[in-house]
Amino acid sequence: MPRVEGQRPSAAQRQQRPVRRGAAASQPSQSMRVQAAQPQQGQPSQQIPVVQNMRGNDPSAYSRAKYQRTKEGAQKASPTNASTYQAARYLGNNNYAPKQKADFFTRGSLIAVAVVVVLAIVGIFAFNNWMGSKPVEVTLNGDQVTISGAERSVGGLLDNNVVSVTPGNYVAVDGSTIRQGEGTRCTAKVNGNDTDDMGMHLNGGDKIEISNGTDITEPYTDSEPQTLPHKTELKGVGAVHLYSNNAQDGEQVTRTGKESGITATVTTKEPVDNIVQYYNVNSNGDKVIALTFDDGPWDKQTDEILDILEQNDAKATFFTVGQCISGHEKELQRAASMGCEIGTHTWDHAEGSGEGVSLIKMSTDERKQEVQKGLEAIKNATGQEASTIFRCPGGNFDTSVATDLEGIVTAEIGWNVDTTDWKKPGADVIAQRIQSAGPGNIILMHDGGGDRSQTIEGLRQALPKLKEQGYSFITVQELLEKYPYQEGQTN
Repeated sequence: MPRVEGQRPSAAQRQQRPVRRGAAASQPSQSMRVQAAQPQQGQPSQQIPVVQNMRGNDPSAYSRAKYQRTKEGAQKASPTNASTYQAARYLGNNNYAPKQKADFFTRGSLIAVAVVVVLAIVGIFAFNNWMGSKPVEVTLNGDQVTISGAERSVGGLLDNNVVSVTPGNYVAVDGSTIRQGEGTRCTAKVNGNDTDDMGMHLNGGDKIEISNGTDITEPYTDSEPQTLPHKTELKGVGAVHLYSNNAQDGEQVTRTGKESGITATVTTKEPVDNIVQYYNVNSNGDKVIALTFDDGPWDKQTDEILDILEQNDAKATFFTVGQCISGHEKELQRAASMGCEIGTHTWDHAEGSGEGVSLIKMSTDERKQEVQKGLEAIKNATGQEASTIFRCPGGNFDTSVATDLEGIVTAEIGWNVDTTDWKKPGADVIAQRIQSAGPGNIILMHDGGGDRSQTIEGLRQALPKLKEQGYSFITVQELLEKYPYQEGQTN
């Protein structure tokens, strides 16, 4: 009777199966008890022997027991597939048998892959070597040149005489040569960057600069550093003489060469000089003027000038003579309350060795005392710090005076318009000179030192007219702060 896939074999079919060898195959062991498997709910009854206990060495019984355990596991996992598994087991279906994985790489294929990898590496190396040595164009010291092979490095350019330079020397502490040619080989830049790598590879389009080498100094020892004083320098032209106030002293040492034994004085820290910049204020067209008055305070005259300033919404800068302040404190206090600036014109207008006109003729100590005493007198009268902007008697200011007054004042002020009112040319002349001032100008007048009635009258005439033209009147300090000096400014 033919077997049907998926059906349980009949008793006749089971009897037709080949009998296994050995008695154990035809007769089950007496120690093995077999009972019919209980059907699961909803499943048809199956007369499949289930081994409950197995004793002895019956291979057939062991095989059936193993099958039963596998079937029960399948029923637990998926009762629906249990019968399919059972049928496949008895009908010889091998779909459930484990399959061996095929070897993907054989020994021959591995060798082939290895050969390909080696050839690729060799090819890449050869290509890179060719690319690194092929001719390329570069710019060498401003000229277009073609280089190739061993020439394509900084050292290669020198070795192959593409460019010729002189190496530096090995020198003593005083700069004298100990051994020639033992300094650096050259000074080189590639694409604007300094390099001392002689093996640096050069590519097409590189910009190379190669010049002579530099000296190398022998080892040395230094003494303790000594102060190297800074200097004062006057620069430019103009009414304002402004201190830079960033001066610094330098340092120097005595240096002794360990190989040569030579000694030399060497600056290890450069001094920063004090620059006094001369310039005229550039107000960019703004109509501002700084009125200044020297030699006061003075009886009645200072107050009359303050009245005119007040009437024209004007401020001014007063450069006072220190010994004139006593008895005129109220005038200075009034000026300060109006927003006017009060600076010193020295203590006694440089009397004594200065001959009443020049700090240049005085000693360092005398110069400092003249200014410091003048500043103290202002503070004592007003209760406020005096302005550090000052004016030298007669405008006599030079490098020696600037050096001695460093740290005491911040600026010395000249003038753009001199009314020469001290010569008493007449009120109308003084008024005309005041009115001749332009934007950013500083005007020189006097409120003390003698009769200044012409000055007062000339000021009374000129200020209203300048005000009508749109001018305003500010202090020198305000002028400098609002329109500061610009580096490279032309006068």
